[in-house]
Amino acid sequence: MKYFLSRKQSQTYRILIFKMTVIVHRYLQSVRKVQAMIRSYITCKNAKVEAMEKIWNKQEVQYIRRKLEQKRARMRDLHAAKRSSDQQFSEISSRMFSEMKQQAKVWSKIDNRMELMVNTLKLTGVIQEETEEEIIARLVVPEQMRKTSLKQYLEKVVGSGSFPISSVF
Repeated sequence: MKYFLSRKQSQTYRILIFKMTVIVHRYLQSVRKVQAMIRSYITCKNAKVEAMEKIWNKQEVQYIRRKLEQKRARMRDLHAAKRSSDQQFSEISSRMFSEMKQQAKVWSKIDNRMELMVNTLKLTGVIQEETEEEIIARLVVPEQMRKTSLKQYLEKVVGSGSFPISSVF
């Protein structure tokens, strides 16, 4: 049994090793390209989701403000009616009036609780100055509901073929 290779076998062995190193380097280069493509896709996907969340928050704040203004207007009208004449309240049943008072108390408690949470977060330094829109957007809609609505909106706007919706969520 021979332990040493002949000159021709040695040269063939070196060529094989060189070819293997070339193949390994090409493979590693391809893996790096795929990783870069995946990173860019994830970055793009996150940017799209962030943009959709900003659109969602903007629309949601407008909706909430509109509803709050409607409620304030109703309450203003109710208080004006109370001041103007007691006869108008006789038309409203006492049960409905007590329910309206109870609802007003609930809303004031919610407002106080939201204000307390914001002040606590400001004092601890978790948040800096926040606008009313940011506070409303974070406190009103749960995250899962927001993602579901975003997913439905993306499916409606983008369609089925050009954007893999399932990969976003």
